[in-house]
Amino acid sequence: MNWEAIGAIGEIFGAIAVVISLAYLATQIRQSNKMSRSQTSQNMIQLARQEILAIAEPPEIWTAFTKPDLPMEQKIKLHQWLMSSLRQREYEWLTWKAGDIDSSMFEAYAGVIPIILGTERTRRWWMNYGDTFYAPEFVAYVNVVLEDSPLTDFWESLEKW
Repeated sequence: MNWEAIGAIGEIFGAIAVVISLAYLATQIRQSNKMSRSQTSQNMIQLARQEILAIAEPPEIWTAFTKPDLPMEQKIKLHQWLMSSLRQREYEWLTWKAGDIDSSMFEAYAGVIPIILGTERTRRWWMNYGDTFYAPEFVAYVNVVLEDSPLTDFWESLEKW
């Protein structure tokens, strides 16, 4: 066997090793992406749970959605809760836009926007503060959602429940 044949065999083994390495790296990247998506989903679930618990802690926030006259303290609490809740929806929207969650998961979480902003008070809040606190593209998205969403009786129905 001559040196050229040995060199050719070495190149073949080298090429095979490169292909195996690339396949291994592709598998690692897929697993990493899957894990990242899973962590993002888990984070969204945890944040949604915290949001639900936050509204349950001071129950006056629930009545603040529809109560005719609110003392300033309740207005401030509702304002802070709305800011936090819509920031969560913005995070979910950005996560969806980045491709880190699929459309069905995003739609499930975004489905509460017409409820959160479903009273005259919260719609007025959005019109006054949406542009101030949130990304313009997210504001445009929410405005489209609200165009197709009439006011809701969700909050009043809780009182009858």
